[in-house]
Amino acid sequence: MDPHTAANNLKNEQLWRRLAYIVVFVIAFNVAELVLWAVVAVQFLSRLFSGRPIERASVFGQGLASYAYQIVCFLTFRTDQTPWPFAPWPDRPVVVPATRADIAPADAVDSATAKADTAKTDTADKPKKRTRRRRQGGSETK
Repeated sequence: MDPHTAANNLKNEQLWRRLAYIVVFVIAFNVAELVLWAVVAVQFLSRLFSGRPIERASVFGQGLASYAYQIVCFLTFRTDQTPWPFAPWPDRPVVVPATRADIAPADAVDSATAKADTAKTDTADKPKKRTRRRRQGGSETK
């Protein structure tokens, strides 16, 4: 690690601002977790007494799950986009785009798939061997 780079990072205002956001979003994540428990309890009770969950609570739960995912992605530096209230509330499942490092080259995927398919074919074509084993007491079984 270059000491000059570390010294520059210590002076980086954006990094210190992100630390403040991290503190805020760790608290927000814990609040979201408590709200999730409340939604789970309401949905369970609804299912218990009426036989079906509440649709609006299910939609809210999906939004809450997407919000928690956005927080985790921000906290782990997967994305720089700050979640709600600095962005709109997620109204559908969130997908964070893959980075170049996450995407395997096409030829690597094709060769791995081909190897897996070959292994399945090889084992499917071979007949299974039957062996005889002795039980205690001397009788034989298949």
